[in-house]
This record gives sequence, C-alpha cells and structure tokens, in this order.
Amino acid sequence: MCGIAGFIDFAGRLGKPDLRSMVASLRHRGPDDEDALVIDGPATRVGLGHARLSILDLTEAGRQPMRHEQLSIVFNGEIYNYREIRKELIARGHAFHTDSDTEVILHSFAEWGVRCLDLFIGMFAFVLHDARSEQVYFVRDRVGVKPLYVYQSTDAWLFASELKALRANKVFSAQLSQSGLRSFFENGYVADDDCIYENCNKVDAGTYWVLSLRTRRCERVRWWNYACLHQAPKLTIGFDDAADELEALLKSACEYRMVADVPVGVFLSGGYDSTAVVSLLQSASSSQIKTFTIGFTEGNDEAPSARATASFLGTDHHELYCSPADALHTISQLPEVYDEPFADSSAIPTLLVSRLARSRVKVALSADGGDELFCGYDSYPITARRIARMGQIPSALRGPIGESLRLATNLFPKSAHALRHRLLGIGESLAASNVQMAQRLHERSRKMPQSMLNQLLPGDRESRMETRGGWPDGADPMEAAMGLDYQTYLKDDILTKVDRATMSVGLEGREPFLDHRVAQFAARLPLSYKFDGLTTKRILKHIVHRHVPKEMMARPKAGFSLPIMKWLRDELSELFSETCSADQLRVSEFLDPRVVESWIKSFQGGRFHYSPLIWRIFMYQLWANRWLTKSAMTRQ
Repeated sequence: MCGIAGFIDFAGRLGKPDLRSMVASLRHRGPDDEDALVIDGPATRVGLGHARLSILDLTEAGRQPMRHEQLSIVFNGEIYNYREIRKELIARGHAFHTDSDTEVILHSFAEWGVRCLDLFIGMFAFVLHDARSEQVYFVRDRVGVKPLYVYQSTDAWLFASELKALRANKVFSAQLSQSGLRSFFENGYVADDDCIYENCNKVDAGTYWVLSLRTRRCERVRWWNYACLHQAPKLTIGFDDAADELEALLKSACEYRMVADVPVGVFLSGGYDSTAVVSLLQSASSSQIKTFTIGFTEGNDEAPSARATASFLGTDHHELYCSPADALHTISQLPEVYDEPFADSSAIPTLLVSRLARSRVKVALSADGGDELFCGYDSYPITARRIARMGQIPSALRGPIGESLRLATNLFPKSAHALRHRLLGIGESLAASNVQMAQRLHERSRKMPQSMLNQLLPGDRESRMETRGGWPDGADPMEAAMGLDYQTYLKDDILTKVDRATMSVGLEGREPFLDHRVAQFAARLPLSYKFDGLTTKRILKHIVHRHVPKEMMARPKAGFSLPIMKWLRDELSELFSETCSADQLRVSEFLDPRVVESWIKSFQGGRFHYSPLIWRIFMYQLWANRWLTKSAMTRQ
C-alpha cells in the first residue's frame, strides 16, 4: 500500500521538483520510502511518483517507480496471488529481480497486456507508462478499494491517490464544482462519477483509461462489472453444500489477505461480518490473531460484544475506550484526512480504531461488503415489498402516473419536505422494469429531499437518478437494490472512509469480502439463501454459527453510532456556531446563508425534519475552511 502521484506534461512546464512536492503530500500513506521518475518522450514528459508503505519485499529492490523494459509503473495496493502468477511467468521465460507484486504486474502486462487484470486477486490502482506505444494506462480494481483521481488541464494531466497531491502541483486549479457540491449534500459523499473540483475525475471501479500521448485522446474501458455477474444462472445446489463452498472461498480470501512481511491484525466489532473473518482465520492459525476494537462511553458501544467474541475465539484482543472529548478532538482533524467533503460520522471511530491498530500492526483486515453481498440491511426487504406493490401497476400506466406524482409535488408547500420527497421518489421510480424501479426507489430513499437541496443550492441543476447497466430484466428487485449499493454506496462511502482513515496513519486496510471470487459466488446463490423472508444474511450467519454459538451472536445489528446530533447542540455547539456562522457561510457563495441559518435555528429547537443535513453542512464548512480560498470559490 502506498500513495501514487504524477503528471503527463504536454508543454514541458513540469519537472522532478513538482513531482516531489506531490509525493511529499502523501507521506502519511507511504512513510517508509519515496521516489520520483521523469520520463522524457517525443512529445510529452511523464512523471511518476511514489510514497511507499513497505508490506511485501521490504528491501530497496521493491521500491517504486519500477521499470521493466519499456514499461514503467507506480502502484498502490496488493496483488495477493502474485506468487502463482509469478510462477506462470517464469515458466514462460520471464526473469525476476524482486519478490514484489509490482514487478509481477509489469511482467504480466508485458506478457498479456491489459488482459492480465483478469488474473489479479487483489486491490489496486496503478498508472503504467508504455514507451513503445506511447500510451499511459490508469487502472482501478474491480470494486474501487483503492482511489485514483485524475485532473485535466489544457497542457497537462495530473493523477494521485488523494486530492491534496493534485493541489500540490502548480497546474491544478481548485475551482469548486457545483455538481460535486450537489452530490455531496445529496449523498453525504461525492459520488465516484463526480468530484468536488472542476476538471477532476475519479477512475471508476473496474475501469481503465488509455491515454494516447500522440493524439491526447483517452479511451475509457470497463473491464469488470458486478451487475454482469447476475446474468449467470443461479446455482442448483443445496443450502449446506453452498455454505461449505462459501466458507472455503471466504477462508481463501482471508488467508490471501494475511500474506505480508509485516504484522497483520483484524478490526473486530462483534457483528457477523467481522466475526466471520476472525473465526475463519483463528480456526486455521496456531498463533493468536490480533484483533482491535474501539469502545465509547456514549452512543452505541460495540466493545463488550467484540470482547466476548475475542475471548471465545482466543484472539490477542486490544480495545481502547474513547471519551466524547477524544471523539470531538478527532472531528476537527477530519478535513485533513478526508480532503474531499465527507459526512459519514462513522469516520470518527474508524480513524480511532486505525490509530489503535497501527500501534501494533501494519496491516488490518476489515469486513466491509458483507451487507451488500448477502442482504444485511433492513432496507432491502423494505424496498422489495414496495416494488411488489408498485409492480402491480400496468407498465403502460407507470410513466403517466409517475409524471402526475412529480407534478403533484408542486401542490404542496415547500416546507412539506417529507411528503414531497416521498411523492417525488415514487414518481421518479416508476419505470417499465422492476429492476430500474427497485434501484431508483432504493437510491432515492438514501438521498436528501430534493426540495431541500434546491433551497440550499439555489439555481443548481436537478439531480440525476442512478441506475446501473448490465442488470438482467428478470433480476430480483431486492438483489438489484443490493447491487446498487455494492456499485455506489459501498465504494463511494464505506471504502472511501476506510482507505482514508487507515492510510492517514500508514496502516494498510484489506477487505476479504471484496474478493471477486466471493462476489461471483454470491451473485449466483438463490436469493432465499441470503434472505428467506425472516433472516437477513442467512448463509453467512449459518457459517458463523459453526464457529461461534448462535446465542452469543443474538443481538441487534448495530454498527458504529455516535450521538453527533446531541454533540452539535452541546459539546460541539461553540465550534458548530463559529464554523457555520453567517460570515463563514457567505465566504462560500454557493450555499444560501439565510436558508442555512433558518435550518440551524430549527435544528437547535428540535424542529428540523432532516437532521443529517445539519451534519453535512458542518462537515462541508469545516472542509471549506481548510481547503478553499476566496479565489477557489469563483463561480463557473
């Protein structure tokens, strides 16, 4: 794991000092080593920079940028099956000089081209320069575990693992994007198909870009699509046999993610997902697995459950109880860690548990993705029930009824946000396909009411509804909703949260549930194996109960939950009032200060309908105070 940064310069303005400035801003991601390489070509200058967190092949031979013949690369992530691929390449005549997975990527690319991506089990974002073809490849892993930003100006492209590295380059112009801002307030994060800055994009998950240095044309290719997995026929296999196969796959995924030349641990919450990871690893290990948990004196405290699970499984368990003061101190640091606006409050405990883990290990496994793969959220059955009712409307009538409902929202006062939100959500969701209806309805239920968004961001364009291509029309609506979360919320919120939190302290986070082999198997399981009408995550819970007594796991689904709304009225009130004052709000030119002041007053009086929006406003203002200047806020 590491941080990568660089440029493609068409005008000869940039050099190694510019590259080193970019890399220096990423030292938290790679504190062990850093280097930079500038390649002069016929018409361009390519800069590749790397900040290294040494995990595999700790020698100098494993440092980056790395070259093989006419190929040069900077790589962030891990290829867990690199040793098997290495053996195949040696059999084909390749000779290696390191024991690093980076060198395996270079040789794989030389042997198979971009088809080598299909061989990789891992998480990765890399930029590869091919001097022979005069092309640059920007590549991101299947699920989007590792980030990759690209900024385009007239005469240069910049790329980096984080926005702060782009900002360190003199070519970068920090002009706020209205669509990115709208995406943040709508979702609580900036979606992957947008960015908070103009002329900046993220390479999407399962996608690679190919930039021709001769023509400056860029082709974008989707090389993996989760939705397409659901086009395969469902498995005809008994429940117990399916559980056996899934357990073997999960065990393989976990064991691959223990491959390292440094100490490894696991985040343990006591819930089913993290318990599955820990139980599978501990049952196969002769030594104690290190586990880590954060406890809180306020809000939802998972530490007792995690402690009981760790004691039963016999792990080397470490926990840290944090006071409200610890959490509140962390809040002021969030804009530095999340250099694009981010409002998931569970970033606070994720950052704290990452700091705890980093004091003892250099790699930590996290159990994200189980809910999206195995139907863990209560919202999925709710969406399915709603679609069952809406699906009774004849297809020919859905369009006219939807349009009528959208128009009907204008009959209600602007203050009736909840009612307008429901009507608009149903109206926009009505479509000929039940799959489209499920994804649109499920997405709208997650978003901020559009009437409020239009008040907050006056004059901005309307939101767009998400549907993800590749889903067969006959797919189950519940699986379509799960799939939308896998392709959006999981990547844009959860994986962003974990990557930035872990890497802010030089800790490599690994995600066994996001092994693509697990996703392929889960997609072909009958839905009843995931949800039988009563039990969510049915097959995963069955596997866990083989290792941990069912009675020990019999507790409500929780997750990290902090009393942030209470804090905004009490412990955080001074910082909140100062950050969101009228003067501070007017600096931004995008938000309507009068609307925000009115909402804050209603919130403080306990009369505000959509309280998460207040936290988003607070997080945005903290971020803006750290990263934006008056000149950067100029309207487009």
